[in-house]
Amino acid sequence: MNNLRPEISIVVVSFNCSRFIDICLRSIFSGNSEIRHEVIVVDNASSDMTVSTVRSYGQRISLIVNHSNRGYGRAANQGIRKAKGRFILVLNPDTYLPSQTLRKCVEYKYLNQSIGVLTPKLVMPNGQLDWACRRSFPTTFDLASRLLGLDRLFPQSRLLARYALSYLDTDQVLDVDCISGSFMLARSSAVQEVGLFDERFFMFFEDLDWSYRFRLKGWRVAYYPLVQAFHFKRGVTRMFNDAMIQEFHRSLLQGYAKYYGSEDHPLAKGLFHALVHVRMLTSRLANMLGV
Repeated sequence: MNNLRPEISIVVVSFNCSRFIDICLRSIFSGNSEIRHEVIVVDNASSDMTVSTVRSYGQRISLIVNHSNRGYGRAANQGIRKAKGRFILVLNPDTYLPSQTLRKCVEYKYLNQSIGVLTPKLVMPNGQLDWACRRSFPTTFDLASRLLGLDRLFPQSRLLARYALSYLDTDQVLDVDCISGSFMLARSSAVQEVGLFDERFFMFFEDLDWSYRFRLKGWRVAYYPLVQAFHFKRGVTRMFNDAMIQEFHRSLLQGYAKYYGSEDHPLAKGLFHALVHVRMLTSRLANMLGV
């Protein structure tokens, strides 16, 4: 039996994603086996073939099956607590890792000991960047700009598009505030200092909160586009169903309350809450009408 400590513990949270998780796991085992790793899948009570798909990989995967959907952050924490690696990769099941992705990311982190958590360049099936993989931590103004769509109307504006950093070269190595929960390669020693995901966020915003907390503890948060991975964005969440729309906006308000709720002027707070609720209602209406 090989008792060597794994270099990477890969934690995947699954929920009704049998098609995608098979692609994800095959990419890990077929193209990234040159680096010692363990894979931990935490399933949030899937009702499709996800669990049986994971079990088909046998003892290569440590599987935790929850009897109810415990939310993304809480399930990820279950896997992180079990992880033994020098590095912990929190990975979405709707990702695909090209050959040597893990090795290249780990090598870069070894050369940069001040990096607490890192992501490669995440590309969607249409070839575009998943902008969530490199972000500034949003101010109230940034959130309002996002909700109003101003950052998408003026992507080169350093004022209106500060959250998505869309005015910066997508191939530029950057230190950022926040990265996406789709691929978060963290140093285990940094996780011990920063702590786990905030389980008050059921889904959405927990990745911004976690990566920003690395920054607050003095760790660098890195976007490393010299390595590329693929993200079938919304392949798992089916984000724009009614429940997901409500959860997204609920988490947004929860994140706002955590970081700005006690600081903003009551008028600004009321306007922001109104904007979030209007955006949620219009999103639900658009979803209902299929537009």
